[in-house]
Amino acid sequence: MKKLPLKVDAMIMSECWTYYKMAIIETSPYKYPWLASHFRAFSYHDLSVMLGENGHMHPLQYFEDILSIQEIPIGTVNNGSLIETLTGEISQGNYLVIECNFPKLFSDDPECFHIHEVFLFGFDEEKQVFYSTLLQSSGRFQEAEIPFARLREAFSDISCFYGDHPEIMSERRCFYYSISRIRLREQYNNDNSLYLLLEKIQDELRGSMHRTLIYDKNGQLPDASSLIYSKEGKVSVTGEYFTGLACLLMMREDIKRLLEMDTIPQELMERTTSSLMKLHEHQSIIHLSLKWFLDEISTDNPQLRALVEWYGNCCGNMNMMYLMALKFEMTQKRELLERIQEKLLALYKEEHDCLTQFETIARKEYYEYLRRQLKS
Repeated sequence: MKKLPLKVDAMIMSECWTYYKMAIIETSPYKYPWLASHFRAFSYHDLSVMLGENGHMHPLQYFEDILSIQEIPIGTVNNGSLIETLTGEISQGNYLVIECNFPKLFSDDPECFHIHEVFLFGFDEEKQVFYSTLLQSSGRFQEAEIPFARLREAFSDISCFYGDHPEIMSERRCFYYSISRIRLREQYNNDNSLYLLLEKIQDELRGSMHRTLIYDKNGQLPDASSLIYSKEGKVSVTGEYFTGLACLLMMREDIKRLLEMDTIPQELMERTTSSLMKLHEHQSIIHLSLKWFLDEISTDNPQLRALVEWYGNCCGNMNMMYLMALKFEMTQKRELLERIQEKLLALYKEEHDCLTQFETIARKEYYEYLRRQLKS
């Protein structure tokens, strides 16, 4: 049996393509400086919040400074050699993400076809299973066993499908390769992480709405649009997107639109719940990074300590809104959405005030830290 280190309950679970990477990164000795200097959030007017920058989700290359992510060409692996190839990679310390016809992992229905990634971090040859993590109905990932035979069967459709649809194979390379080999890098340059955290806080405070005008072939400006990757990996067109704390205001506006509907579609409500969860995850990373900042510069400034605690309360309030959205899905009580709408504006103001004060005081402490570095 072989199992690689993994943080099953990683800080990001709302995006499966990000979760697999985070579950590995959180086992790294460099996780705190890396998290402090990475991850922005953006949103657009379909109740979606995504992790990314400039209206685009983070591509594979975004993680290359801390993870080595390489392709195992799908053409070099067949069903006969698949299990040996995968167990060999894990034995060498490599995590794997492999695309499968996902329904075949759990049923024998030949009519079903849906591509999704499977994350592998271990195996047991005696039991003939891989160790993976699978998303549960609770919205959390848990460790699971996948029989060798099931994985082989679920993988068997992929090569043929991509032979007919190479454009889909291309689109999905934003997230992963058909078979991705991943391992932690032994070194990570964290020299500038303190500075980059302060810049990230400023980006949160400067959150705003963005419009992008794309010139056509004649050099004319058509209707406002911006190219944004959807969660399926395809490029879609939308009029605007929001960054930083402005995401809270966008969610508030969109929930107001939901409340104006006679019947709220289940899909929109689930998307709202997921986005509130994602905002909470994003806040939680910032909160962790604020605490890391104070420890890293060795300050016991009571004002900063109080502000970190205050921001922790902001995280708690966002988590409460996420739980209220979950409750709305079960009860359909609209007063829950009304309360979320009210709380989003209050939380925006509170976060803005807290982060403004923290950034102002922390930057002065950072200057003193740099002065001490000059004398060392």
